[in-house]
Amino acid sequence: MALTALLLSGCGADASRVEGRGGGSPESKELHKAGPESDGEQEIGAHAHADSPRWAGTKGRRQHLYSRSPGTAMALLFLLSWLAQSIVGTAACNERQLRDLLPPVSWAASARRGGGSRSAPAQRRLPHSAS
Repeated sequence: MALTALLLSGCGADASRVEGRGGGSPESKELHKAGPESDGEQEIGAHAHADSPRWAGTKGRRQHLYSRSPGTAMALLFLLSWLAQSIVGTAACNERQLRDLLPPVSWAASARRGGGSRSAPAQRRLPHSAS
């Protein structure tokens, strides 16, 4: 706790509030309740309330998807950021290619080749126009 208070004091946070509080998040489980919870404890399936989200009261695939939605959302976010990085990397590679008067590479060819490195075979340069 003292280290946390010291780090937060450098950020202008009130260290006394940090010191007086117990460790962990208020949403964290107590130690004797570690492990998976039953449907009744999670209030899903037959134990869902009238004001619960609609998918919490279903069974089968929809309940399976609902119970794993945070992990699914994080996996989707990771894959989308990976795709965006791949597209941006191809654009940067194409910028270098065009600067060196080489033809641009498609995104699919760049993905097959392994990224934005210049691992393609050397290509013939286009002739410069006489100025």
